[in-house]
Amino acid sequence: MNFEKIEQNKIEIKKENIIALDELPKKISSKIRSLGWPLECQGSGRMLEDGKNLQVRYPHGDIFYSWNVIIHELGHLMQESANPNINASEDEAERNIEREKDAFIRGMERVKKFRPDVLEKLESNFSSFKKKGKIPDFDSFSELYNDFNENNLIINGVLRPEDSQEVIYKKLKSINISDFFRKIEINKIGIKIEKEDANEVIFDIVGKIIKE
Repeated sequence: MNFEKIEQNKIEIKKENIIALDELPKKISSKIRSLGWPLECQGSGRMLEDGKNLQVRYPHGDIFYSWNVIIHELGHLMQESANPNINASEDEAERNIEREKDAFIRGMERVKKFRPDVLEKLESNFSSFKKKGKIPDFDSFSELYNDFNENNLIINGVLRPEDSQEVIYKKLKSINISDFFRKIEINKIGIKIEKEDANEVIFDIVGKIIKE
């Protein structure tokens, strides 16, 4: 496989547009960071402004939570093509919630379809760490994935695009978001995701999404 670029019908994915994040965005205020906002809550899957190049950004953080974000963000790619009704609501906040719900489900469906070996490996590794006393709150990777995405929907349910950093802070406090962030910390295994492996999987799956 040519790892430089996959192109189909003028939409493409380039290896430089698969980006592992090593730090939180500077736009996140110190007050929001004080809530314990983890790197593992960062990521995006989108079409760039040129309308041609896809981009995936994911956290270079703890293995299972980082893969969780990757799978979710793969669900965001070309959402409008996959689900023409995704932007049906006139309310921007409702549209955002629908996009997050759709990505939550679609991302997992795409990985199951295109790279089931990745999920098999994640579940096997999860089981191994579970036997070592790690990941106390979950019995499987899929359970962790569902929990994370359900909490993500709660977060997106209270935030609005126009919110200032101060308003975001107050809203996150109101839903006790620190409890969710602490749960992430408790269930980390202390081993970072392998960027080269992740990039190969992302590149492969995105290429297949483009060709669907």
